[in-house]
Amino acid sequence: MSVRPNPADEVHQMERHALTIAVMHGPAVLTAHGLRRKHFSAANERLFHLAAVAAAETETGIPEMIRIQALASHEADPGIPASELSMALAALMEGTGDASNAAWYARGIIAGWKRRESIRLSIRLQKIH
Repeated sequence: MSVRPNPADEVHQMERHALTIAVMHGPAVLTAHGLRRKHFSAANERLFHLAAVAAAETETGIPEMIRIQALASHEADPGIPASELSMALAALMEGTGDASNAAWYARGIIAGWKRRESIRLSIRLQKIH
């Protein structure tokens, strides 16, 4: 019997690979394809935001990992538990960071966001009825 992968895990991994691109090449590579902070799931949304803030502070638009870490550790609510922060930041360095895949990742992440929004709205409608 084969085990079907959890779609949420696949989306999470896709988001982390996209974040690798954002860290290695700057978030603008992804935002050029319509990807925005709101399209990411909760913890990854925060990492994308931190990468974008760190990138805005550089002339090249490529964030420095040490700056991302400093921003995350100094914010009152980085959106990531302190116990998971190091692992989350280390995950940003996994993967190839191949910017030629940016459009594919952007489409996949936006599609995942649309599914989450559809489910959220369906739940609200059920509560209304």
